Amino acid sequence: MMNAGIFEEGGIPAGLVAIEGKCLRPLNTADGNGNFFLKPNGVFYVESGLARVVSTPEYAARKPSPRIAIQSGPLLLQNGRIHPAFRPASLHRLHRNGVGIKKDGSVLFVITEFGQSRFPNLYEFADFFRSQGCADALFLDGDLSQMIVNPKTSILPGNHFGAIFAVTEPKK
Repeated sequence: MMNAGIFEEGGIPAGLVAIEGKCLRPLNTADGNGNFFLKPNGVFYVESGLARVVSTPEYAARKPSPRIAIQSGPLLLQNGRIHPAFRPASLHRLHRNGVGIKKDGSVLFVITEFGQSRFPNLYEFADFFRSQGCADALFLDGDLSQMIVNPKTSILPGNHFGAIFAVTEPKK
């Protein structure tokens, strides 16, 4: 499990959220401050068993009917290109998580580890997705990012999540 996207005070999603085919929050095309609004931002979604990361305008034009979708931002990679606002020498090194789509269509969730000696800047984070074979990737969240691999691990106090992604074994 890991947190899924950027949420406002009170657990309100900053943008689109669809769960089990129901749109719970509409696509947000507004301008604003912060990572969510750094254009191009985008949407991670699953439709007809295929996962995609696309820009917000592309999502609006496609008008998909996703089983799940989350809007966040900024896009880390778009068609293999790193977001134009990211700089290799940036000193903004923080804890981060994101999702990418590999060229074979598989989904890659990535999160930095608490306590590591050096966190990546957004350029390095995007480049990591590219090095793993992703053509498209989306920033999900930063400092609140957590992931649980071992169910015996507890979530740190003080973090409140608007949504999480949970990957489970298929039902047999």
